[in-house]
Amino acid sequence: ALANGPENFDIKPTWQADLAKVSEGSQATLGAYNRPWR
Repeated sequence: ALANGPENFDIKPTWQADLAKVSEGSQATLGAYNRPWR
């Protein structure tokens, strides 16, 4: 989406908040941290 039209790309605050929970500096790790344990 960003590559197709950066002027229309919008990062939602809730996305930023969720990523901030699992990020180290500018890198984010999703997957196991974002899913409940079985």
